[in-house]
Amino acid sequence: MKDLNAKVFSLQNTVNQQEQEKRSLSLRINGLAFYPDEKADPSILAKRVFDRVLQPIMVQAKANDKLAKVPSLAGTIAGCYRIRGHTALTGTGSPPPVVVKISTEQVRLAILQSKRRATPPPLDTEKDWGIQRISIMEDLTPQAYKTLRDLKRLEQVNRKAINNTSKKKQFYSKNNKR
Repeated sequence: MKDLNAKVFSLQNTVNQQEQEKRSLSLRINGLAFYPDEKADPSILAKRVFDRVLQPIMVQAKANDKLAKVPSLAGTIAGCYRIRGHTALTGTGSPPPVVVKISTEQVRLAILQSKRRATPPPLDTEKDWGIQRISIMEDLTPQAYKTLRDLKRLEQVNRKAINNTSKKKQFYSKNNKR
C-alpha cells in the first residue's frame, strides 16, 4: 500500500510540474472590470488588459532599464481569457480573473518586477462596482499556490519566533546586568 501511495504522490507531483511549466509565461490579473463586449470578441479583452494594465507597467519597466523598449500588444500578449466558473460582476463581489500568456520571459519578468509601483488603481466606475485594487501575480497551479501559502505562513511563524527570542534575550540581558 505504501508503494501505491508513493507512486500516486509521485504522479501527482509530475502532473503538477508539467501543468506549472505550461503556465510559466502566464500571469493572473485580479480586479480588472468585466464588460459584456469581451464575450463577443476576445481581442477586446487583450486590448483592454494591455492598455489598462500592462502598458503602464512596461513603461515603468523601461524607465527602470528592465526593458529596452515597450513592446506592442502583439509583442506582449500571446493569449488572454477570463477564468470560467466565476460570475460576472453584478454590483457586489469581484470580476472573474484574467489569465494572460505573455510572449517572452523577459517581458513577463519585467512586468513582475515593476508591477508594485506601476499597477494602475481602479477607475472611479470600478470603485463604484466594489473593485478595490488590481493585482498581478504568477498563474500558479492549485498545488503550487497551496505550497506557496504554506511557506508564507511558515515564514511568518519563524519571524514571530525570532522576534520573541530576541525580545527574551533583551529582557534577560537587561535584568541580568544588575
